Amino acid sequence: MQPSVSVITIGRENTKQPIQDFAAARNAALKNATSDWVVFLDSDEKISESDFEKLKKYISQTKAAGLYLTRSDIFYGVQLHYGEWGSTKILRAMQPAKAKYQGKVHEVPQISGTTEQTDVVILHTAHPSINQFIAKVSNYAALAAAERKTSLLRTGIEICTYPIAKFLLNYFLLRGFLDGWRGLAYATVMSLHSFFVRAYRISWHLQNETT
Repeated sequence: MQPSVSVITIGRENTKQPIQDFAAARNAALKNATSDWVVFLDSDEKISESDFEKLKKYISQTKAAGLYLTRSDIFYGVQLHYGEWGSTKILRAMQPAKAKYQGKVHEVPQISGTTEQTDVVILHTAHPSINQFIAKVSNYAALAAAERKTSLLRTGIEICTYPIAKFLLNYFLLRGFLDGWRGLAYATVMSLHSFFVRAYRISWHLQNETT
């Protein structure tokens, strides 16, 4: 008998009440799931019909409790192939009873059992413009900063080094430059994300020192 598979979509955009704890939202969905497997997608993601059939074949044959899919971003109408945005491995297919998410933002599932990788692709169309990309990154950075426990000294050192390292990693080491101007834009904005997280954290430290 083929295991049942359901797709659960978590909306991150244009909601009347924006989600502040993504792990809690996903865990609630896992708790209410009635299928043998669930596949999580964000509202700005999709899997082609052929890849979904491929995923169901993986599920019918695997003994693992979770499967990694490959997410590839589409930016200004073009699918990207390099940098961390071109082929990110994400754990999105899982057995509900063996999974639990952690982290309010950039949530990660913890699987009770083994995991395997697949070549199934999730297409991610998240950023219709650079302005909206930066605004989204800033919002996520604020949520991520609230979870950090680093000291003011360490955060100060990181803000001087991490954003630069992030850009060099994505643009050169992971060959983001091969995606043309889109790769340059992505490498720059992802570097800004690294900066924003630490800037918000420093702001939090300074506000607490003066109160």
